[in-house]
Amino acid sequence: KKDKNKKGEDVLKLEMKQALDKEIAQLESNIYLEQQKYIFCNNQIAKRKQEMKEEEMDMDKLKIEEGKKVNAENESLKKSVNEYRTKVEELENTIREQDDEIRRLENQIREKEIENKKELEEKDQLISDQRKQFEDMSVRFQHILQRTANKLQERVDMGR
Repeated sequence: KKDKNKKGEDVLKLEMKQALDKEIAQLESNIYLEQQKYIFCNNQIAKRKQEMKEEEMDMDKLKIEEGKKVNAENESLKKSVNEYRTKVEELENTIREQDDEIRRLENQIREKEIENKKELEEKDQLISDQRKQFEDMSVRFQHILQRTANKLQERVDMGR
């Protein structure tokens, strides 16, 4: 009977561990995806900054070569630069938001780990309490059987 209880406990613990492992793996996967987004955004920012730098160099060449025509085009390019800066700011904001999300997910993982540990401890305590209760009941039942056997023996001895 104890072996069956032990096996049942082991199966329950294994199932709980597998469920927790699966949930942790999913959260780790989410963090990995957020990190990849973060890396992608950083690469985009660097690319945009390089493009802006190249455009500014082109603007200087055009000023020298084309004079007044360049001034009109320069305004257009400045607008593009501002749009790129706006895009860069948006990307930076996105990165900050994703960083916040990563921190939130990491906190969620830590909280879930604590919660799961507490659940396991509570279930272990419950199992321990039930085991002790069964052992106590077994001892009481053994005493009852012993008393009954003694009374039966007394009656048998009286009958002789």
